[in-house]
Amino acid sequence: MTPEEADGIAAAALHYIAADPALLTLFIDHTGLSPADLRLAASQPGFWAATLGFLRQSEAECLVFASNLALDPHDLAQAQRLLEGGRQEMEGD
Repeated sequence: MTPEEADGIAAAALHYIAADPALLTLFIDHTGLSPADLRLAASQPGFWAATLGFLRQSEAECLVFASNLALDPHDLAQAQRLLEGGRQEMEGD
């Protein structure tokens, strides 16, 4: 997985969260951010990895999101690690 692919997955995760008012409320409560602060927060290191981490806390949401993007749910974990700056072995890339 490339950093660009990880960024795309994280951006899609934020769109997924924002499209569901109940999930967005949980995300805002979890992060302590106001809706107006989300754009600024998105430019901060760690925001995108934290967004994926939030989504991965709910197995059901993780599975639905991954299915919507035709991803393996493990791809979310891989993207999160990459966005956190972790080094990983690339398999099949």
